[in-house]
Amino acid sequence: WQRGPDVLHTKNIGEKIAELNLCKKPTINIVDATTIMVNGGPGGLSRNSIWVDSDLILASKDRVACDSVALAVLKYYGAENKVDKPYVRKSVWDNVQIYYAAELGIGQADPAQITIEDVNVPNFEQIRGAWK
Repeated sequence: WQRGPDVLHTKNIGEKIAELNLCKKPTINIVDATTIMVNGGPGGLSRNSIWVDSDLILASKDRVACDSVALAVLKYYGAENKVDKPYVRKSVWDNVQIYYAAELGIGQADPAQITIEDVNVPNFEQIRGAWK
């Protein structure tokens, strides 16, 4: 097991995740966000872990659009639980995984070109507000 400054989770993980998406283009992207961890990751076993039942499933043909909405869900529930992390404080569109994936041509990162549809989603407007 490699440790140090080049380990996957400590250096440029956003860029690495975006680049991994170049390997395969799925027909549809599904995010199981029924239960999400807004603090304490990636293991989720720390005493600071915060889990939220958002009861959401996200789906899109566009990976970047789907990831941007997933990040908005994390932002909304993170803020609601007073989590002080960069993903809560900054814009979805300033997240390197989102904008770099769009630069690589993996998907759309222009909110004006993305339509979000809900099917009876509680807090939909608040989540949409976090999508900025």
